[in-house]
Amino acid sequence: MSDKETVNLRIAGKDHALSCDPNDAPGLAAAAQEVERRVQKLREAQPQISSERAITLAALDIAFESAKGGKLGGGVDSGKVEQLNRRLDEALDRLQGALDL
Repeated sequence: MSDKETVNLRIAGKDHALSCDPNDAPGLAAAAQEVERRVQKLREAQPQISSERAITLAALDIAFESAKGGKLGGGVDSGKVEQLNRRLDEALDRLQGALDL
C-alpha cells in the first residue's frame, strides 16, 4: 500500500503531476488554484507577459503576503524583497532574451 498520492495540477496551461501525502492533496490543489488565479490576473493586466514570469511573480506575491502575515519563519525586509524582485526581473529578462535568439 502506497502512502503517496499523485495530484494532477494545471498552472498557466501546463499540467503538472506531483506526488504527495494524501492528506496534503486538497491543500496542494487549492494552492495551485490560487497560483493559477493570480497568473490569470497578471495576464489580464499584461497580456504579453510570459508564463514563466507570470508564475514567478504570482509565487513571489503569495510568498510575500505569507511573510507579511507571519506565516513564514522570521520577518522579511521589504527592501530585500524589492532587491530580490529586481534581480528576478533581470534574470527573467536575460532568460527571455536567450530564448528569443
